[in-house]
Amino acid sequence: MTNEENKSLNERHPKLGGIYPACDSGWFNLVDVLCYELQRQTDKHGAPQLEVIQIKEKLGGLRFQVQAIAPKDHDTTEEPRPSPTQRALISMAERLSYLTCEKCGRPGSTQEDREWIQTLCAEHAVE
Repeated sequence: MTNEENKSLNERHPKLGGIYPACDSGWFNLVDVLCYELQRQTDKHGAPQLEVIQIKEKLGGLRFQVQAIAPKDHDTTEEPRPSPTQRALISMAERLSYLTCEKCGRPGSTQEDREWIQTLCAEHAVE
């Protein structure tokens, strides 16, 4: 993603920590909506606060890695985990990435006949 897109993600979702996706701009909206929904689960439904660890492309799909942050009053030895809803949101976004061109965001499919596997629309698949 571009520096401007990275800046926008960090301004829009400051509670999720530093967000610097290692993927192309076509997945910006997917990442942006996912970040919004993950934070909404925390703010509105009491799900654990998450911190983004890594966002990248791997084998043609989005990988979105987070960790749950223990609240200051956390007094058990059990590590906090993302809620089932937060995990489902991440899984859904990762699956949608296989149908979304990583370059432009239009509908795409996984292209395996290249130097590396990518999800691309028909136009970007021939470049």
